[in-house]
Amino acid sequence: MPRPTTAKLTPEKIAKAALAQIDAGGEVNMLQLAKRLRVSVSSIYHHVPSKEAVLSLVRRQLLTTFKPHIDPAADWETGVLAWIRQSAKMYSSHPHAAQYLAQLPLCEEEAAETYGALFELLRKAGVAAGDAVTLVEVIDAFVIGAAIDASSPASIYDAVSLPEEMRRAGKARPSVYARNTAVIETGAAIFVAGIRAHYGLR
Repeated sequence: MPRPTTAKLTPEKIAKAALAQIDAGGEVNMLQLAKRLRVSVSSIYHHVPSKEAVLSLVRRQLLTTFKPHIDPAADWETGVLAWIRQSAKMYSSHPHAAQYLAQLPLCEEEAAETYGALFELLRKAGVAAGDAVTLVEVIDAFVIGAAIDASSPASIYDAVSLPEEMRRAGKARPSVYARNTAVIETGAAIFVAGIRAHYGLR
């Protein structure tokens, strides 16, 4: 019998299957992943050495698909806003994945390019290296938190002990998307204003 002309298993196929498994609310379990791919567990290990390596493939897949980037010609404010919006869109599309990827170091070239661009933008604006690293981490934490918020119910203010005005305002938003968009846009604006004020940027 001739061999197939295309490989049955590739890193990209593993990444897509793992992402689908995570999106469905599952964990990255090698046995379940093998069943989803209809291959043996040993076949997966032939391509990746560990669960962490699978998650790294997932992050690479997301970064390749969504391509968050900063225009080199952009001023720092425009660049920070673009980075937050693009990264939030990426993670909000896969909120369960955000929780797993937050536990991994940035070891992929795609991640180095994405996060490095934000760091360089802040340095060019006049922020010291140590402060720029902290700002990248703070912004990233906000983006991941906003992504997790995207998986919560449309109305999260149901406790009767809450102020009635708060409950009404919270329920006035028509959807999870509307609430999550407001969270991202408000947070992004606060970050930009805070960075400008704290570091004296223009």
